[in-house]
Amino acid sequence: LTVPATVQDDVELERYLFHFAENSDIPLGIYECPFPRHYHLGLELIQKLADSGRFVAYKETSCELDKILSILEITENSKLDLLQANVPFMLEATQAGVPGSMNVVANWLPDLTIEVWKGGRVNDPSVEQLNASLCAMELAQRSVHPSGVKYLMSKRGLPIKPYTRLSKKLTKEEARGLDIVSGMWFQEDGSLTILK
Repeated sequence: LTVPATVQDDVELERYLFHFAENSDIPLGIYECPFPRHYHLGLELIQKLADSGRFVAYKETSCELDKILSILEITENSKLDLLQANVPFMLEATQAGVPGSMNVVANWLPDLTIEVWKGGRVNDPSVEQLNASLCAMELAQRSVHPSGVKYLMSKRGLPIKPYTRLSKKLTKEEARGLDIVSGMWFQEDGSLTILK
């Protein structure tokens, strides 16, 4: 579930979310979708969602490590799994015990995302370099999101075109830049150079 544009505060959002919880028997997840409207749930509402046992996933997008850790404390012993969405905070969040991540870069770098996550779970210091590469690649991708993500997925071998429902298209200059940097990132078969 995403936060609808009509919801103005956590009180309204609580009514909205619990309406679904009370009228269905499926497990529910919440996504703080940053587009078209970015809304962050308050800690009190997150506590109520965790206590209900009806919500199983929460994609958190605050970009604030203190808030991520507070949410982890709230959700730790509940059915509500915290899925941290911001790549620059993923390693620290994983090392602290956040159970998962749901981020855009995992669409085209699932293997690298998994390696960083696995290394973070066991506090492997060698994962720092992989994390730095993941952050650099993610920052490069931000400038061409979302069509550039699909373009990069095609560079990995997925038969996909860089079309989206948004009007912004990938320019020839952006495609050329991605062609150049992807030559550093990927082998000819689409596998990651850094993981070889």
